[in-house]
Amino acid sequence: MTMLNNYLYYKTDSYMHTLNPILKFFLVLFFIIATILSSSTISHIFLIAFLIIIIYSTKIPLIKYLKVILFISGILLITFIIIFIVCSIGVAVLWWLSDLIINLPIVKQLDTLGGVVFGALNGILIVFVAVSVLGVTSQYILRDKPYEERRQIVNGTFVYKHFEKFNPITGLLSSGDKK
Repeated sequence: MTMLNNYLYYKTDSYMHTLNPILKFFLVLFFIIATILSSSTISHIFLIAFLIIIIYSTKIPLIKYLKVILFISGILLITFIIIFIVCSIGVAVLWWLSDLIINLPIVKQLDTLGGVVFGALNGILIVFVAVSVLGVTSQYILRDKPYEERRQIVNGTFVYKHFEKFNPITGLLSSGDKK
């Protein structure tokens, strides 16, 4: 505990140390919210200036701040390594369990059937996206041709004509006007 106190507490006689702890809490909360909401360079400069003023007003040497940052970085690194190892073990156990379950006789056939269904749905989705992109870009590529001639080109295709009727993506991409 003494080592932790050496890192986290520095006895000094500053204005910041005499403030009410609740006020300090709300100042930190305000700083966090302002940091999250700031989006311009000017606001970042003001936040950095505010932070420098606060650090200077505490009368704590900069080396103390650097020691605390180093200490906390060490704790974060150790925590990251522990979480990484635990998650790796968890993923390995889940992978082993899924392998065990997938190799059961009935589930293996369902897995194959699911792969076929998923592959077919994936192919249909790719065709829907391609038809949507073609539909939106053809308005610009064929803009010199009248609408009836563009419709005739579309009706001359088999896949595009049928997929365009039932395509949910086309409504999202097109502007809705048919000139």
